[in-house]
This record gives sequence, C-alpha cells and structure tokens, in this order.
Amino acid sequence: MRAHLLTSPLFAANCTILLDEESKQALVVDPGLDVADRVKEFLRENEATLTGILLTHGHLDHVADVSRLAPTSDVPVYIGAGDEYRLEEPSKQLPMAFIAPIQQQWLRHGWQRPSRIERVTDGDVVRLGEYEIRAISAPGHTEGSTLWLCDFAVCFSGETSVSVPAVLFTGDVLFAGSVGRTDLLGGNQETMQESLTVFAEMPINLTVLPGHGPLTTVGAERQSNPYLRAALA
Repeated sequence: MRAHLLTSPLFAANCTILLDEESKQALVVDPGLDVADRVKEFLRENEATLTGILLTHGHLDHVADVSRLAPTSDVPVYIGAGDEYRLEEPSKQLPMAFIAPIQQQWLRHGWQRPSRIERVTDGDVVRLGEYEIRAISAPGHTEGSTLWLCDFAVCFSGETSVSVPAVLFTGDVLFAGSVGRTDLLGGNQETMQESLTVFAEMPINLTVLPGHGPLTTVGAERQSNPYLRAALA
C-alpha cells in the first residue's frame, strides 16, 4: 500500500492519499483546505480512481475540500456517526476566530453537503482493494471522532518518505506530545480521557499519523506524552 502525504495550509492539517497500486483504487483521509487539486493530480498521474473519503472528524480544517472531491458523485464519505451533522455546513462548527482568516477563500470555494455520507461506528471496515481499514470510535475532541487503523504495511511518499508495518490515523485525538482539545463545540474532557485508554492495548511499534504534526508511535507517546500518560495512569 502506498500513502502520499499532503499538508493543508489551514492549521497545517495532514491529508493522506492511500493507493492500492494493484487495483488502482484510492482513498483520501481528511482532505483539508486547498488539497483537492493536488489529490486530483496524484490520481491522474497514477491512473487511480477515488473510491472513498475517510474523515477522522468533521472540523473544517479536515473536511474543507470534501465537496471539491465528492460534490455530487457516488464517492462515499465515511465519518463517525456523531459528526455527520457537521457536514451540513462545516464553517458553522468552529468559532469565528478560526474561520475569519479563510472566510473569503471558503466562500469562493463554496460548500456542498456530500451526496453519499456513510456513518461509521466502532469496528466498521472500509475496503480498499484487498485491504481492510478499521474504524475505532474515539469521541471526546468531537462526538464522532474516529481513528482509522491500517493493519498492513504502508509506504509513505511525498512530504514524508518512510515505510511502516502498520499505521493509525488519529485525527485530533492524539498528536506527537499532545492530545486533542475538548473546549470546542461537541468536545468533552471526560469522554476524551476514556477514549485515550484505547492506546493502552495497542502495539508500541504502531505508527501514528496525527491530524497535525509529524508521525510518531504509540510507544513513544505512552512513554513521553504527559497527557496520554495521565490518561493511562
């Protein structure tokens, strides 16, 4: 499996294209603001077909280009059930201070609710060729925050070049050295603390790709991340 990592200019949100080079099918994880053109270019260069969009949660910086990639098409958009409402109009789900810097750009791009939204819950599986990607429910940052587990070898290219035996997309639940905030609409600190306990059972060598920032591992975060350590204490 090949993974191509992009970064959105909005809060430096990570976006990843997962490409099964055998079937030429692709999934996009968290297409934030101004990544759509780069995604389309990658798909053209690799003669690949977009078969779905995986969202870790519904905040604007992670979903802004969804409607540019799957406006009225049959491309399914997978999101945690608790965050489906955020796709009605993502700009209304964050304080104006977050939206103001990109308001003109946002209005120029426009937003259209995806025509095919697939609500996911814990344990649901999305297929990419012969591969299975599993949803792990992790509310707290938002009601429907979801981790996506690729329990197979992935070779990253683009802004990061590395091969890993497995990768977990954590969105804004877990970062390198930190965890997601809970003071925005739909956040809940107690629920977040409970969700973080899922990392106690995960392999320490599992690679983590957060919604912002660099790759890390479960083991590194369990050892040095003070917020995760406190949640697992």
